[in-house]
Amino acid sequence: LEPLLMALPRQVPPLVVLQPLDVGLSLAWARRLNRRCAPMVAVAGPGAVLAPGRVLLVPGGVPALLEPRGLNLTLEFDHEAERASEDTVADGLLTSLAAQAGTHALAVLMTGAGTDGARGLLAVREAGGHTAVQDDRSCSVPSRVREALRLGAASQPLTPSLLAAWLVAPHTTRV
Repeated sequence: LEPLLMALPRQVPPLVVLQPLDVGLSLAWARRLNRRCAPMVAVAGPGAVLAPGRVLLVPGGVPALLEPRGLNLTLEFDHEAERASEDTVADGLLTSLAAQAGTHALAVLMTGAGTDGARGLLAVREAGGHTAVQDDRSCSVPSRVREALRLGAASQPLTPSLLAAWLVAPHTTRV
């Protein structure tokens, strides 16, 4: 993920990153990324507003959803729920992205164990959004992206540097 973020220009679409790190490690990683990356990187809190040029890190296991607030989308955390299973956190966030952004959504699924995110990525694609996955040769654990490809959630795997270019390219057709 770090090579992808380092390849991005300062002005990128709003980005939300789910990483299986606790809050303390997420804060340390955000500080490191801010020294190395052009976009601003911050750890997301409840009500964090998605904004161009900003990357929000969601700590691991936190059930986050996108909700409309005025003209903006915000991240909301469900602290009432039990700690979310690592098997459904990405699916939940991506499904909310599909519902809130539809054809304006961009979603990328990268390396990881299990299948979390594959069904959510499919929801984005079915809502008319644009989807991509990391190529499995550059994944440390490719099961997540393989499941997304099997489901038809994305049609073309891309290297991290190509994913960076894809994120800032104009999207008029699905990838």
